Amino acid sequence: LQRQDLEAIYNSGQHLLGLINDILDISKIEAGKVELSFELVDLEEVIRGVMATAIALVKDKPVEMQQSIPDDLPAVIGDNRRIRQVLLNLVSNAAKFTDEGFIRVEAWADEEFITISVADSGIGIPPDKLPRIFEAFTQVDASPSRKYGGTGLGLAISKSFVELHGGRIWAESEVGRGSTFCFTLPVQGPPALQEGTVVEEPPVPAEMPDAEGGKLVLCVDDDQGVITLFRRYLHKQGYRVIGLTDAARVLEEAKRLKPHAITLDVMMPEKDGWQVIQELKADPETCHIPVVMCTIVSEEGRGMSLGAADYLVKPILEQDLLAALDRLDREAGRHLVLVVDDQEEDRKLLRRMIESQDGYEVVEADSGQEAIRLIRRVRPQLIVLDLMMPEVDGFAVLEAVKADETTRSIPIIVVTAKELTAEEHRLLNHRIAALIQKGVLEQEELLEDVVAALQKWERRRVA
Repeated sequence: LQRQDLEAIYNSGQHLLGLINDILDISKIEAGKVELSFELVDLEEVIRGVMATAIALVKDKPVEMQQSIPDDLPAVIGDNRRIRQVLLNLVSNAAKFTDEGFIRVEAWADEEFITISVADSGIGIPPDKLPRIFEAFTQVDASPSRKYGGTGLGLAISKSFVELHGGRIWAESEVGRGSTFCFTLPVQGPPALQEGTVVEEPPVPAEMPDAEGGKLVLCVDDDQGVITLFRRYLHKQGYRVIGLTDAARVLEEAKRLKPHAITLDVMMPEKDGWQVIQELKADPETCHIPVVMCTIVSEEGRGMSLGAADYLVKPILEQDLLAALDRLDREAGRHLVLVVDDQEEDRKLLRRMIESQDGYEVVEADSGQEAIRLIRRVRPQLIVLDLMMPEVDGFAVLEAVKADETTRSIPIIVVTAKELTAEEHRLLNHRIAALIQKGVLEQEELLEDVVAALQKWERRRVA
């Protein structure tokens, strides 16, 4: 009962915080005080992140989360946080009003605009309500006995953010069949930005965060387009990418940033890649950093003789670059394991058991929501997952991992004290590598399951 009371208090607090944030946002918008931070935004990454979060909103409903994103969807110039807020508002609304069926997010582009749509099979919106849904404090059902909560501000805020980007938003709906909300974003940003503002790549930061930021890759190429492409390849896999177009600064920045790896072009003005790799390998502070040569020059023998860890010839496909970076981890004999449990004592115990073996590194998540974020950021090779957690439980984490094609192959070992029902066993069947009860947890059994899961994962990758 105490836990139920605490959860009720927490949920009420979160609801109140959401109301306050909505009111603050609409107040800033009306006062003209909203400032957008424009940068290159990878919309594929934004969509996948929102969908992973939204799975928890429908975990108790027979609702299928669907997404359709073309591989060549371009990045846009916009405010990453506000675009994500718009999409999360629309998906959250869809989840609120859909009890069964589907929620589908799609994106497509033409020469000027990217369009994103959120469709659902929910209750729909009456025709007489549809023209007013983007007005502040408007509810589809405003009666005192209404079933669905909310302030009626989400769509008004979303409309304002979209229009500040130079786009537009609209809705189509049919009662009993569902709704589709669409919004557009100009690829080059709002007209005012296109006329006079230059959007620059972010500067190389003075300090890098720890593992939470993901493994750092320093991309060296005199072509900014290549750096942008590699950033897009790697960001959605959890890497942090810093681009550098000045070959003369590579040694200096490598010493300061201490990256996980460096991708290095050969054909660059003033100083070519051959000179750069020689400098890196000759310096005791940087000689251990793996260098992946990425170039149009087909001289693999020369590159490997100078100390390159791998050699890729342009044009470089996404899977080739990712495979090269994954090989670095395997060659180093390093296995990253994410332990997900809301009980600190259990996390520490699992960490001690796993890290007692050489070659294993543990990252911890104390909630399901934190786990979903970390899985995409640090790309663990194995997940050890508790099922009983507040808000976003282990089943929701499992759904999020399996719904994302970039993470669904990661093996999962469930370690739980929960007595599973037949339905819960069915949900886990063929989707996890092992199931261990906490009450009979033995270090030897856990390590055997960890090794077996990783070996099976490696065989799949090779196949």
